[in-house]
Amino acid sequence: MDLDGVWRGPNQWPGESPPLDGWVKDDAGQWFPPNQRADTPQKGPDGGGVAVKAEPLATKSESRQAQSDRRAMYTVAGIVGGACLLLAAALILITQAGAVGDGEKYSEEPEVVFAAETDQDREARKRELALHAPNLARENLAGFPEAPAFDDSNEFDSKQWLPGELGCLDTAESVLIARSSVPIVWADQLECVPDRGRWSDRYLNTVLTRTRDAAVVALVPPSVVFDSGGALWSSATRQAYVTDQEHPATLQVITADAGHNPRAQDPSAWKPSSPDIWCAYAVDWVSVKTYWQLGVTGSERAALSEMLDTCDSPTSKGADPQTIVTGQLASPGIELVVSSE
Repeated sequence: MDLDGVWRGPNQWPGESPPLDGWVKDDAGQWFPPNQRADTPQKGPDGGGVAVKAEPLATKSESRQAQSDRRAMYTVAGIVGGACLLLAAALILITQAGAVGDGEKYSEEPEVVFAAETDQDREARKRELALHAPNLARENLAGFPEAPAFDDSNEFDSKQWLPGELGCLDTAESVLIARSSVPIVWADQLECVPDRGRWSDRYLNTVLTRTRDAAVVALVPPSVVFDSGGALWSSATRQAYVTDQEHPATLQVITADAGHNPRAQDPSAWKPSSPDIWCAYAVDWVSVKTYWQLGVTGSERAALSEMLDTCDSPTSKGADPQTIVTGQLASPGIELVVSSE
């Protein structure tokens, strides 16, 4: 509506003033909003005109802004990506430099990692050592000194060779626990009383499963040790012998009350009943006496030599892998008591 109160369309607005701010007038004198322009005739080669409608002004403006925004976004992305690449390259160079430095530092002394010995490896090594044990026993037997002679055998006092308790365990219980091939079943664990396990009596070729059926004895009886040099030992050394668990053959598990060396004699007076195990018995006997630096009597030497000769027999079971010394044992620390006479 104009000032005269007459309604008119935008294109019919009189005068030079736009109906609204921003409107424009074309060559024909018609007003248009700012977002569009009138069809402008353009002359062709023949002088005629073809009406061409221009694109909206706002469309061109928005397109340029979007393009500007995309260019800015691409620029920022390029800068960030380049920085990441430079950082990654720097980290790689630092890592390689550190690796080269370490290699130069330790190149002369490379680290060597040895695989832990498995149970199978350990058993195989014991069997290999058992094959050579008879020859070693023969060599040691040949170098044994003659045992000193004692006129009065009553000098031996068995009370000086009794093992003491190891905490709540005694020596026999400690050996049974250590030698069982299966976990111990306890009768009373608080009181350290084992009830069941698994042990092999090689002399009778039997398997023991109850502690009440098993006994732990010294292979070389204390009375024989006494006559072989133990008479000069101190009380502490005698105790060390009857509680020894360093040498695997000093103390052995047997069937209780089965008649194993009942009179505690040397091999000249008692041998296991089966010749098949004489080899193992003699090898262990010589090994224990070697470790404890004892001698042998003439008759004992002859009996041991005879038993070692059976190691070459086809029926012999050979040396016992479980009682073979597989490493260097510490010295038993023998203390001698010199008589004042």
